[in-house]
Amino acid sequence: MKHHTKISVVALLACASLRAQAPTASEDIHAWLMRRAAAILNGRYDQPVILENGRGFANQNESTSSEGGSTSLVDQSSTSDFASLALNLAGLRQSETATAPKSGSVTVTAYSILAAAKGKRLLDPLFYQQNTGWRRVSFTIGTEESKLDEHLTDKPATNLGMKFVFKNDRDVYSGKALTAMNELRATFGSVIVGQASLSDRIQRIVFETLQRPTSADYDKLYAAFIVSKAFANPGWAATWTAFVGADTNGRARDEIETLLSNFSRPLERHTVLLREKVHELQQAPQWAIALSSKQREENGVDEYRAELIFDKGLSTRANWSLNGSFDFRDFQTTRDTRAGRLATEFQFRLYEGSSTGLMPGSVVLSGSGEHKAGNGMKPITRGQAKLVIPIMSGVSVPLAWSYASRADVNVLPGSQLRLSIVIDPVRLALRSQ
Repeated sequence: MKHHTKISVVALLACASLRAQAPTASEDIHAWLMRRAAAILNGRYDQPVILENGRGFANQNESTSSEGGSTSLVDQSSTSDFASLALNLAGLRQSETATAPKSGSVTVTAYSILAAAKGKRLLDPLFYQQNTGWRRVSFTIGTEESKLDEHLTDKPATNLGMKFVFKNDRDVYSGKALTAMNELRATFGSVIVGQASLSDRIQRIVFETLQRPTSADYDKLYAAFIVSKAFANPGWAATWTAFVGADTNGRARDEIETLLSNFSRPLERHTVLLREKVHELQQAPQWAIALSSKQREENGVDEYRAELIFDKGLSTRANWSLNGSFDFRDFQTTRDTRAGRLATEFQFRLYEGSSTGLMPGSVVLSGSGEHKAGNGMKPITRGQAKLVIPIMSGVSVPLAWSYASRADVNVLPGSQLRLSIVIDPVRLALRSQ
């Protein structure tokens, strides 16, 4: 974890403006530099690698495919690192009297629940790394409109679901990913050396501005200045105040900013390499299992699905998903139905949003198909084209056009246009800060 933390701190530090940023009484110079780095993005210490880790465009933030009003025909193995909210609006057809069931759901990872229980920040870098396994598990709860002629009740269904990613190579802190990220250590050595030199130079600028030493007594005075704990806690706050007062024309602070600007060049090369590694990880194959159910009151139809999910990145802009599931419908008063389902989807990223996580996400176009057959039912084939449009950071609108070969429970025959609103509350909260 140490090298990832240094990446974020040093990279942010290279962009810092140090004017009028006085240290607090509890900070030494190193803590002050850390806080200055934290303040770059509106007072947050959000490790860039964490934000990028959760931005894989194949992460499913929409409702699961089993929901009647969902814009997802195929499920992906990944979800949001933290939580997502999906509101599925009524389907639109040429016939104004026919509408799809309305539904909505909330998905939360076990990691988010653990963080809340322990009072930890979701973006705490150390906690995020140490609890990679908890992000493999997610839980979904939602509700869905029922129709009397299809579900034998008009009471809304309660939807419950769970997903477990049992092969997890896309997370930047998985075992395989850490091996790949260790390749960055070789190039990062020069950055660490530069960071130490930068810290020493800043201390000397402050010393020279305050002491105005001659060449004859420079070394002796500088050693005494260090020993006096001028850069330690709590002396650093007083040292900074004195430094600002002595730097009447601001030239010393300008020199510090110039040093930081020059230092950013090797950091930029390293950041590009880091981003390339994350993109490689986002293409890794990944497997998950998912269980879902719909519970209805009285004699309503209860529905269950057990699903195996596979994802494989084809390039930095393309992803392939494959689903195989067993569906069971408990009609309670009549014969139950059992069906096997096979579905696949290809996703293409048309536009990639900002890597900081603070700008709108990716524009994604996808094409998918599904075939289902079983006892007590005729086979049904469905196809879908979908466009996911980011509105702002944390908010997107999936728009899906689908076609079904026949009518089925939760499915209308022919073509249909569906619309959802998907919210990632963590990214939305970051944007508002």
